[in-house]
Amino acid sequence: MENLKKTYWVYPTRACNLNCTYCYQQDKKGFDPDKGSSDPSLFMDKETAERTADFIIRDDQLCQKHLQFFGGEPLLAWDTIKFFVARLGSKASFSITTNGTLLNRERLGFLKANGFGFALSIDGPPGVTRKTRPGSEKTPLDLVAEFYPRAQIIITLSPQNIDDGFRSTSWFMEKGFMNIAHNLALEKPWSLTAIRTHHRIFTQLADMYIEKKGEAGFMFVSFAQKAVRNSNFTQTRNICGSNPCLLAIDINGDIYPCQDMVTCDSEKKFRLGNVRDGYEKPQSLPLSLMKFPERDSCLKCWFFHQCVGGCGPKNLLVCGDRFQPNMNGCQLYAWQVLEGMRALLNTGRLALFREKRIEI
Repeated sequence: MENLKKTYWVYPTRACNLNCTYCYQQDKKGFDPDKGSSDPSLFMDKETAERTADFIIRDDQLCQKHLQFFGGEPLLAWDTIKFFVARLGSKASFSITTNGTLLNRERLGFLKANGFGFALSIDGPPGVTRKTRPGSEKTPLDLVAEFYPRAQIIITLSPQNIDDGFRSTSWFMEKGFMNIAHNLALEKPWSLTAIRTHHRIFTQLADMYIEKKGEAGFMFVSFAQKAVRNSNFTQTRNICGSNPCLLAIDINGDIYPCQDMVTCDSEKKFRLGNVRDGYEKPQSLPLSLMKFPERDSCLKCWFFHQCVGGCGPKNLLVCGDRFQPNMNGCQLYAWQVLEGMRALLNTGRLALFREKRIEI
């Protein structure tokens, strides 16, 4: 156990200072950037933060502890983040996912000095990001590059901005950011035109990966690596990301098996417990027992042996049932994995003729 790392996704706030058009966390409201005030109910209070820190220290004491600050926009709760660092600094490592709009030299210096991992959620150059997340164009990207030249860039693609996916990726890479994740906003249906555009964009991204000989760290290529590694024609596979080495903690101290369930599980069916009175281990929950053979729609899918899953929370959000696949998501994800496999095979030791693509 002492060699295992346990990650705690901590939500210091549900509030956000942006109003992204595709955001599925509709409760991330309550912040008025003009007045500089927020709804206190959307923030982790001091007593809950103290109990959360105590809980993390007590929990699985032989594991290495890692705190991932998430939200909402976690930098709105800057004092809470500093509290956790002061309380757990010698007992844990840290990382943060932020939209970056509240960053300055002092805060970046603090994060860097305390060894924070850093992920920046921003969709592209100012003209692009303004379409879907007005205000994020103010992010001090050059300052981020000074402190975190290897920061992960998270681009969220929706039907509104999918046309800009390749241009935005290229723009970030020109600025030196080579670690890029492409997230998909799937809460609303994608049109056939948007799906075709998505396929074209990820074909271009795979070509770029090959041209750069694998120097780029694209998340969809990592999906392909997982698909190859996890393909198994004889054994069942757990497709939920929840596991004994992962917990998520909401602003009120509620504990969930993964970060997505914090905001997707509105009825709290999959709540494990609370930092005040402990929790039920996630491996005993039906959520973490989701296996492909229990889902006929997945068992019959042509992509069955390459899918690495992890879609339960979004299925719950979009379809109302964690076992009901979001077909938009399946179709787009499958294309990304196929293009990721092509990128891997054409930059590794094996050579493969460019496959014939199936046009939709």
